[in-house]
Amino acid sequence: MRFLADAGISPKTVEFLIRLGHQADHVRALGLERSPDRTLVERANADSLVIVTFDLDFGDILAWACRTSQARSSSGSRTNAQTR
Repeated sequence: MRFLADAGISPKTVEFLIRLGHQADHVRALGLERSPDRTLVERANADSLVIVTFDLDFGDILAWACRTSQARSSSGSRTNAQTR
């Protein structure tokens, strides 16, 4: 799996994930430690990363991201019900 560790996660956790054979990066190592949470979600989505965080507001941000993604993917296509 591929992981992106948020600022509140210890770099030791990233090292542990790497030792287990996963790809893992810490936001500090990528220069993203001051980036807004939405930026991290967009990066994780674009790069197929799992975000590791203690941040409780990520649930709200993920819900926003899912709604935005669904709106974009459904705006240009028709469902079976619409084509009947």
